[in-house]
Amino acid sequence: MGRFDILLPAALSGLAASTSFAADKPATPITAQQAIDLQDKLLHALYGTDVNAISALLSEDVTFTHPSGIALDKKGEMNLMSTGPLPRYGKLEQSNIKARIFPGAAVLTGDVTFTALPKEGAPLPTPNTYRMATAWADEEGVWRMVSWQLVAIAKPRAGGPPRPGAAPGAAAPPAALTPGQ
Repeated sequence: MGRFDILLPAALSGLAASTSFAADKPATPITAQQAIDLQDKLLHALYGTDVNAISALLSEDVTFTHPSGIALDKKGEMNLMSTGPLPRYGKLEQSNIKARIFPGAAVLTGDVTFTALPKEGAPLPTPNTYRMATAWADEEGVWRMVSWQLVAIAKPRAGGPPRPGAAPGAAAPPAALTPGQ
């Protein structure tokens, strides 16, 4: 029996035991548009740095994974959002959003662009666009975000689209070698 064979049943039993996915409580239905609207609501709260609205939309078990690779729980992310100059953003928008709906869960993918507020005497801030993946779950009839992940968008390489899994700026792999080389 492989490691996956052991981990998968444990993960599924944990999911089935969670309140959102319990067999005795059916999930509150959500449409793709409602899931996108929920995410718009969260981004609007982020734009205005409305920490109470943000907190209400997040599960206690949420994980935020930043482009740097750092992962924070709700307490860590709320601390991060509450410190420093507020509000932070001059512009915040999502695009190319696709929603996939499952019983008790919604997964959204697309792009999000953050532009900081201009600072006096400094050049205008550069917009930063990331690929975003979020997951929302029905928690006893209330839809909350359970996962947020941002990744840098790979720069196009000469001659075609970026290779899957290639780091931005990474060198192309060497040509295939034949025996004896």
